[in-house]
Amino acid sequence: DSFLLEGISVLSLDFSGCGHSDGEFVSLGIRERHDLEAALDYLKGCAKIGKIAVYGRSMGAATAVLVAADETYSSCISCMVLDSVYSSVGKVVTQLAGKYVGKVPLIPWEGMVAPAVDLLRRSVIHKAGYDFDQLLLLDAAAKCRTPTLFGHAGGDELVFACHSHDMHAVYGGPKELDIFDGDHNSVRPAAFSQSAVAHIKKHVSGP
Repeated sequence: DSFLLEGISVLSLDFSGCGHSDGEFVSLGIRERHDLEAALDYLKGCAKIGKIAVYGRSMGAATAVLVAADETYSSCISCMVLDSVYSSVGKVVTQLAGKYVGKVPLIPWEGMVAPAVDLLRRSVIHKAGYDFDQLLLLDAAAKCRTPTLFGHAGGDELVFACHSHDMHAVYGGPKELDIFDGDHNSVRPAAFSQSAVAHIKKHVSGP
């Protein structure tokens, strides 16, 4: 609603395997990038569409980074807002595993987590046909030049805020970082929503 009130049209999409879209698996950005690319191709073909901004949250944010790093699409994205982006799927899984296994006394969790994560990775390759270690988001972020606002809830216990810090540190374009109160799925504070609107309005307004 905040964007609509500012006269900014919004196209919202469900990635394949999410929401109302068909598909059995999500791939955490590897295949979702094709959905975003298709949306951008559609918008570029609309005569009434001016500049395009991308707002992605979690997997959507990771997907946006992959697409913005591609020279084929980077020129048509005026700016981005990346909320709760992750820098590495393996790191997310490792941190989650350590969070719970580490609470069990007398168990050397450091030696248990890596083999468990690798077992999960091989299972995903077998069942879903993709390797999440091929999702090189830090490398992609370094190639991006699109002005970007990073946002992350400080209390996020699914994707820790250190991921946004890491992505922001290597990001190749103009960048801002906002750490706010909340968790992964909480309603975003009004101040961050206002910052997101202001960031997008700044880069899509005018000729």
